[in-house]
Amino acid sequence: MDSIAAVESSSGNLFQSLTLRPSRFFQILYWGIHSLVVILSSALYLESNIPLVVLLTLLVLVCISAALSWSRYVAQLGTQLCFNNDRWQWWDTAGVCCQLALHEALIWPGLTILYMRREAGERLTLVIFYDAADASELRRLRVWLRNGN
Repeated sequence: MDSIAAVESSSGNLFQSLTLRPSRFFQILYWGIHSLVVILSSALYLESNIPLVVLLTLLVLVCISAALSWSRYVAQLGTQLCFNNDRWQWWDTAGVCCQLALHEALIWPGLTILYMRREAGERLTLVIFYDAADASELRRLRVWLRNGN
């Protein structure tokens, strides 16, 4: 349990909303892993007799993978997760709201993962690093989740 006691809001809930912002830790980790794959691929080419076409294909696939997954990450920035009237709501950057159901939460030091479902049944996984949200709101969310509310 977090050692800092959360103060209840006027409505009685500990957690109310969380706005996601860029996580510097995630950015370093993300680009570091992709850079490592590029460096190791190049070293593999130099140390073995694989054709240049195979190396270039691998590098193109790594770049495509990086771009696609990065665009999904950026699309979540500025979004807001709210809990009002015993309902989870997800506001995207266009201001569109959808109702969510929390299925499971994984809480580690520095990392919170929320497994949710939209009304239409689509899965939504929110990965929240320690520096991707306001520290006090993230602490309130973690305390709220740990207490099983």
